[in-house]
Amino acid sequence: LVGTTIAHAKQQKPASRSLTSLIVSLARDRPMECVDAILVPSLTNATEDWEPSRFQCELISRVLRAGRDSLSSQAIAHFLEKLLPTDADCRGLKWTDNTMPLLTTCLNR
Repeated sequence: LVGTTIAHAKQQKPASRSLTSLIVSLARDRPMECVDAILVPSLTNATEDWEPSRFQCELISRVLRAGRDSLSSQAIAHFLEKLLPTDADCRGLKWTDNTMPLLTTCLNR
């Protein structure tokens, strides 16, 4: 299992500039849809032991920090509601060293 985890970590790479630009553009043009269709699904998973990678979290952080016009305050609030569900049936974000900066970035906006 450890060998598999190490091999999996080596396969991961940071997002390309074009992917980052595309998601930032989508976040600016369609913020709520971007939160529901891209940002939240890329950070959450149905399995108990899954957690987002450092590169996934860095990409989402870049989108959140892209400027005042990238995501509206309502979209940021919606994003946080999805990551911090109050309903016991919903799974939220697994909090790790990689995911904590996302909360900080949202609160600083």
